[in-house]
Amino acid sequence: MTRFLMLYNKPDDVHTFEHHYQETHIPLAKKLPGLQRYTISRNVLPVPGGEPYYLVAELDWDDPAALQRALQSPEGQATA
Repeated sequence: MTRFLMLYNKPDDVHTFEHHYQETHIPLAKKLPGLQRYTISRNVLPVPGGEPYYLVAELDWDDPAALQRALQSPEGQATA
């Protein structure tokens, strides 16, 4: 399994971020070819002394080649 992590700091405008993330980004990401699993965690603690991440998204593929194909696909370009 290959996992791709997206780490987000707290946005300046939480409402706008959440709306875009829920309504636009998640639906696009879930269309990525070969995606096996998509999970979200909130308020994840980083190494000691740092601020918690607002949101961490974990996306899993079977292997690195599958991840690369997904990122190069039209869906991957749209999510970027």
